[in-house]
Amino acid sequence: MRLLKGIKNSLILDDTYNASPQAVHEALDVLESLPATRRIAVLGDMAEIGKFTEYAHRAVGDKVAKFADILFVVGARARFIADEAAIRGIERKSRKLEKNQIFIFDDAREAGKKLDEIIKPGDLILVKGSQSMRMEKIVKEVIAKPQRAGELLVRQDKNWK
Repeated sequence: MRLLKGIKNSLILDDTYNASPQAVHEALDVLESLPATRRIAVLGDMAEIGKFTEYAHRAVGDKVAKFADILFVVGARARFIADEAAIRGIERKSRKLEKNQIFIFDDAREAGKKLDEIIKPGDLILVKGSQSMRMEKIVKEVIAKPQRAGELLVRQDKNWK
């Protein structure tokens, strides 16, 4: 996990190397614990968890609905996160995470472009997902100095690009 300066005076918690259920929950703990104007969780699929796939993703959705202001999900499995967060947001009427604050994407680049549009000063943004989701593409879209991506982000060598 790296703390990076983002566009529009935001901060990014770049944890895009990989994702397991425990690692995602711990990253969400960090997002929740830090001061911010808004907390944005950008979460991709957690791969290779077999029969626990739906349960693990829904558990993340339950957790993120308790404190996030905005949720982005990327990938087919991550839709379970969005679904559970929407259900929990409705049940916890006092919660800030409304259904219209949940965005669903199939592709990391698409998510990055939308994130670029909505970022405001003071936002704290967690970006995390399994390696196969290529979540670092989202971070590259919104870091303050994208020209330094090669030294700041994972998977920037020619083989990955």
